[in-house]
Amino acid sequence: RDMIRPFQRQLPQPVADQFLAAVGEAVALQSLPEHELSDVIKRFPKESILVGNKILDRLKKHQQEKLARLEKLRSRLGDGDANRGRGLFAAEKAKCSSCHRVGDQGHAVGPDLTTIGANRSANDLLESIVFPSASIVRDYSTYQVLTFNGQVFSGILVAESNEAIELQQASGKSVRILQSDIERMNPGSVSIMPAGLEQALTEDELVDVVKYLQSLK
Repeated sequence: RDMIRPFQRQLPQPVADQFLAAVGEAVALQSLPEHELSDVIKRFPKESILVGNKILDRLKKHQQEKLARLEKLRSRLGDGDANRGRGLFAAEKAKCSSCHRVGDQGHAVGPDLTTIGANRSANDLLESIVFPSASIVRDYSTYQVLTFNGQVFSGILVAESNEAIELQQASGKSVRILQSDIERMNPGSVSIMPAGLEQALTEDELVDVVKYLQSLK
């Protein structure tokens, strides 16, 4: 997601075509929100946009498949096991605890989930995993920063002064950026929580994680 943003400008057709070829073959293509890629390619030459639209069609199809899987998972929410979900939450496979805290366990990159089950339904929790950008918790909105030397950073704004800002990135690491180095800083519409988590877990594992989160009250 960070790497495509510097291309959001008018480009010569050969450069635009090379960009689209690389994006189309990227392993992480399906984790890109469709509207983000659309925003990048809309200034490309007409011939390149035709190629880009084929890639967007692939993303639309993937989105439809995710919606179908979400509907199927909704019917299975009652089958989850909270104990198994607790183990998955802390496991490397799910990586939940690398960004979220429950009690004194985990890291505080995203929202604290210690009592999440008290105010979020099982359906809401499932949707937040499958479509993490659909509902972004206030104070955990992301910002995208472009520096004058072409670097792009994204993360949660945790500190700001006249001299510099500090962003907490999805990796958990913070980066300090001088105000004088910032060319552009925009609020993001995409959650810092990575898309594609639902693909890393089986259906049984997803409903187990949801059951565990629902038990946190």
